[in-house]
Amino acid sequence: MNIIKAGKQNNINFAHPIQPNDKGQSVIFIHGFANDPDDAIKAYSSMAPYYKTKDYNVFGFIWPSNGYVGARSYLSDFRRARKAKHALRSAIAAIKGAMPEGHKIVIQCHSMGSVVAMETLAIIESGLIHRIIIHGGDATRKLFKKRRKYGKHFNKINGVLSLYSEHDRVLSTVAKLFRPVCRVGEKEFPKRVPDEWKSVSAEKVSGNTIRHNSYKSAQLVLTFSSTWGKK
Repeated sequence: MNIIKAGKQNNINFAHPIQPNDKGQSVIFIHGFANDPDDAIKAYSSMAPYYKTKDYNVFGFIWPSNGYVGARSYLSDFRRARKAKHALRSAIAAIKGAMPEGHKIVIQCHSMGSVVAMETLAIIESGLIHRIIIHGGDATRKLFKKRRKYGKHFNKINGVLSLYSEHDRVLSTVAKLFRPVCRVGEKEFPKRVPDEWKSVSAEKVSGNTIRHNSYKSAQLVLTFSSTWGKK
């Protein structure tokens, strides 16, 4: 796994040089709110084996979160997540530039990492991101109701999958404190969303209670990755 660190000035640093290969696909993990680098790398390491068995190149993107929990920290991290879009765009361009033509990049983001991903989608060129997978994302309502501009950019990618937990107390609490930043559950999505957006309850499809730690659902995501979005 190759770690990508984003600085506060949107500079990026790869832990290792990008090795060109013919695997054809890469996944970039993006952590959420209040994760320091050690926490993020630990979570990424738990997901990486699933993707390696599917022959993906694995990258972990670390944006400058405050690393601690609190209301002010949440708002500060939200601003930092939005600004990290420039660093993520640079990282994606570097990976695509190093790989053979037609290489596909999948973004897998947890919680506030969904803000980083969707902000990047709004500024990135078409064809650089293949698909976006969201786990327990803050993006549920804000991206489609308050920020309709994101919907205009769905033609740049081949689909978005949002995997949420019906027992996600973290997002339920955030929804109450920062309404209407996010909502939990499929019923809270606006009635008209693009066909490429799929909202899936982890409990309904797996029978397991995942809560906010949806990193555990990486294997479940792979089950869906070939059945949703455009071909």
